[in-house]
Amino acid sequence: MLIEEWIQKELLSFDMSDTCCKWLAADPLFLDTETTGLNENAEIVELAVVNVRGEVLVDTLIKPVNPIPEEVSLLHGITNEMVDDAPCWRDVYLEVVPFLTGRLILSYNAAFDSRIIDQSCRLYRLPPPSADWRCVMQMYKDHTHNHKFVKLSSAAADCQVTVPNQIHRALADTLLCLGIVRYIGTGTAQTLTM
Repeated sequence: MLIEEWIQKELLSFDMSDTCCKWLAADPLFLDTETTGLNENAEIVELAVVNVRGEVLVDTLIKPVNPIPEEVSLLHGITNEMVDDAPCWRDVYLEVVPFLTGRLILSYNAAFDSRIIDQSCRLYRLPPPSADWRCVMQMYKDHTHNHKFVKLSSAAADCQVTVPNQIHRALADTLLCLGIVRYIGTGTAQTLTM
């Protein structure tokens, strides 16, 4: 590697560390969703939001209008039976929009999470929350100089972030995302509990 390339990479790593420090100082919220799928008809079936201190603000299942496909349930473990008595998006929306509006929201794949929230809002004819979305997945890609995006679990492992009893669910994923931002901002390994 040429010295110029090495300097460029080091400067970018420093920039991402500085970015994470600025994000943490801005008192962001960390958000993750689990859904009925990936397409334009997908709906939220679970939402979690934590603050910068790791305090859980929202951790709820959500009953979708359309059933969760079996192949999707196999990925995140959320079944139609689990959401039978859960609140619908309209009810959750009324709870979360007041503290999402105008806030810095950090998410691992922010484009997906913001899109799925917008889609769920359209389904219920609700205005989507106005927030400042930032993508931790993109930041991590830039920080590590990867040419491809890295899975959340791999990024967390690389950053020495652990969540005991971690499963692919919204709350665990928000805590992993928080840990990655803290690690890059401070260089300290993180063990976060649910």
